[in-house]
Order: sequence, then structure tokens, then C-alpha cells
Amino acid sequence: MLILPLHRPLTRATFPFVTAVLIMLNIAVFALFQSGDGARLAATQEWYARSGLAALEWPGYLAHLETLDLTQQQEQALALPEDERAAALFMARLTDVRLDAALRISTATEEHTSQARALTPAGSKDADAAQLSRLQAEYDRRMAQIPTWRFLQRHSELDPVRLLAHAFLHGDVMHLLGNMFFLAALGLLVEGALGPWRFALLYLLGAAGAGLFSAAWNWGTPGGGLGASGAIAALMGAFCVLWGTRPVRFFWWFFVLFDYVRKPAIWLLPAWVGWEALNMLFNRGTGVGFDAHLGGLLTGALAGWALVRSGQVRHDFLDDADVPPDVEKVLVQAREWLGRMQLPEADALLAELDEALPGRLDVALLRHRVALLGGNATAARQRALRALEIDAAHAGEVARQLALLEEALPLERPIPPGAWRQQLRRRWMALGCHAEVERLLERWLADDASATHWFELALRRHGAGDEAGFHRLLRIVQQRFPLAPEAAKARFLLEQATGTA
Repeated sequence: MLILPLHRPLTRATFPFVTAVLIMLNIAVFALFQSGDGARLAATQEWYARSGLAALEWPGYLAHLETLDLTQQQEQALALPEDERAAALFMARLTDVRLDAALRISTATEEHTSQARALTPAGSKDADAAQLSRLQAEYDRRMAQIPTWRFLQRHSELDPVRLLAHAFLHGDVMHLLGNMFFLAALGLLVEGALGPWRFALLYLLGAAGAGLFSAAWNWGTPGGGLGASGAIAALMGAFCVLWGTRPVRFFWWFFVLFDYVRKPAIWLLPAWVGWEALNMLFNRGTGVGFDAHLGGLLTGALAGWALVRSGQVRHDFLDDADVPPDVEKVLVQAREWLGRMQLPEADALLAELDEALPGRLDVALLRHRVALLGGNATAARQRALRALEIDAAHAGEVARQLALLEEALPLERPIPPGAWRQQLRRRWMALGCHAEVERLLERWLADDASATHWFELALRRHGAGDEAGFHRLLRIVQQRFPLAPEAAKARFLLEQATGTA
């Protein structure tokens, strides 16, 4: 399955510089540092057998399998021809952290010297322990010259350097090109929404989160992982949360089916998470790091949520991202026709735009204005309600929705029923527009505003540092809902505040 957001054209104004640096860095690491790793690894494997280190470590390998009660692996090892043992042991210790640790011999202490004697073949002299230590030191030196294996993220190991460095390594050219393609597509969208420094931090955080999740999932088993896909998966998770319910354009492909559609970004998150989780559970032998992908997705989604909640996103980029290059021209034309009272032409133009880009508050407000100017009270009321059902993206849109409420739904008229009022309250509260929420509770939610709603608003005021507003709202809760549990809480908090003062 392939899902790829293709939601924003690349221009000079939207060029993602940090993404470009990351792509160049990944390519440079692969071309300059990893290019000779295959030959270096083969040479080290040949030395491992020729030097005698494999023969010295083989009894320790068998003892390690016996200690872990890995009977099947032990039987397979014993059945190997003698000339194949070195290659098998060399490959086993590359990514098996427990085996590598068990074979490590130091002559620094008497305890380790005794261990060295125990691991050497029967009848070996004490000199073999010294030789084993010397050869292992040479093995470490040779392996340190192979960047791929030096910085590989190994299962059952928590190494801070490997946790980040593995995200800049790749297995082959196709692995590199595939990851860089996705990094370019997602980097354009996420870097523009966050800015360069927050984007760079998200990328590194995603690499670490993917590595930690993979290590936890595979703890106690041999293996390892490398590649930028975990960090890129974090960009996917963050993208879904940053855009939220905004419709985005993306291409999807599943076996022989494919399409180019426009849906809310948040819909992509369960699709991605479900796909990676299913493959992690049922396709473990494919050599693809589905566990790292899932860890990256969850890390990115959580980080994106935290960034949205703390206001660390560029709303101008997110809002403009929904606009194809000619939409501003369409809006200018619609406003021009409105000014000339060419209402049918403006209405038809805005209807097409609303169908192509559903969920845009500016378009919904203009459509309401057309109906209002045309004297169609029923359509104006319906369009006002539709505009109020759209999730505001920032405080500016909240102010526009509040103005629409006061104009289209004055209190002297019956207020239409529906979930839109509570939806407004929740969205405005999430955006920190406390004054607007209070006005909503006081006027348009007066009939079903509960003590819980007022008490929640009071706590939000307190969290924002508005102590005067906090105390005022607590008194409202106490006076209007004297029998509610929140009234007792409000009384207690006011008494505490008075006592503290």
C-alpha cells in the first residue's frame, strides 16, 4: 500500500531548506562513508576465519546458546561443516548484542581471565586467553572502520549515538532513493507548517522514537535496523495531526487500485498506523522495519499534537496549503461580483469552489453573504450554520465565527438546535479563545450550559494566568449551580485563594 500526500507545489517561497540539507546529508553519508562497507565487511569476515578468532570463540558461542536454552540453534550450529562455522558465527555476532557481549573477553581482572579460560577450546593453554583478547581488540578496530555496522541500531541495545545515527544509513541505492523521495514529499509539507528548526527537531525526535520502539519490540532477539524511514514515518504522523480536518490531496495505490483524491488529513493516520501494525505482527520476516515505522508514526503524531496545542505551527502556511494557485483569483472575482451585486454569478463561482475545497471558512462566509444580500433568509440561515460547523483554525477565524453568530443568530430569534454549539465551544476552548467561549456560554448556550462547562472554562482561565477571570468564573459556578458538585469545588478554590491572599 502506498499513500503519498501531494498537496503543495514546490516554489521558491515554499522551498524546504532543512529537508534539502537532510537529503544531501543522507546521500553524502551513503556515497562517502558507506560505499566501501561491503568490501570492508567481506575483508573482515575473511580475516575473522583466517586469524583463528572464530575457532577461539566457537566454544563460547555454543556455551551461549546452551545458557539461553536455544536447543534448536545449538543443534544447527553443531551440524555445520567446520569450514562454514566462521562465516556463521561472524554473521551471528554482527547484530546479536547478547552474543557479542558473551564473547567479549578482557584480561584486566582475574574473573575475566577465568572466563577466558572457560571459553577457549579444551586443552588450550593460558596463552590462548591472551591471544583471544588481542584478536578481539583487532576485530573491534576493523569493525570500527565500517560505518554501517558501527552505527547500526541493534536490537536489545540502547546506544544514544546509534539511536540517531542509524537514521542516516541505508542498505543500498534503492533503499536510499525510496526514502529520499518520501522525505522530499513530506518535508515540503511539514517543514512549511513548523519552520526549519522545529522541523529538524521533529526529524531527530522521530528517528529516536522509531529506534526506541523497535528496540522495545525486538528486545532479546538478534537483529538491527537502519534507514531514514522511521524518522520519515514521524513526519507522516505529524502531517496528519498538523493538518487535522483540513482536506488534503494525496495519491493512494493498493495492488492494482489507485486514485488521486482529497480527504481530511487526519483520516490518513489510522490507515498508516493500521497498515504498519498489521505488517509488524504478521510480516516479521520481510526485512522491512515495520516496527520502526509504527514507532515513528506514533512519535510524530504525539509531537504534532503537542505542537498544535502549544501554538507552534504556522497557520498561514496550513491555511494557504489548501489553496491551489488560482483560488485567490477566484475569490477576488467573487468579491468583485458581490460588489457589483452580480449575485447569481458570485454564488455559482463560490459553489464550485466550496465543492472543490470543502471546509474553508472564508468561502462559507462569502456564500452566507451572497444569500443575505439576495434576501434569501432561509438559505442565509442554512449557510450560517454550515460556516459555524467548520472548525476554526486560529483566533482570527474564531472572531469571524463570533461575528457571524451575532449577525445571523440574534437571541431574539429561536436558536437552531444541533451539535454545532457544543462543537464551537470545544474548538474555541482548544484554541484558547476564553472570552469568546464565555460569550458563547452566556448567550447561545445559556439553555444547556452546565456547571461542568463553566468550571472547565474557569480552570482554563487559571491555566492561562488570568486569576481575576478564574475567580469571577468560580463565583458564577457557585451562584448559578449551587447544588452541582462543581459549586463545592468552586467554593473550596475561592476559600483557598482568599486564605492565600
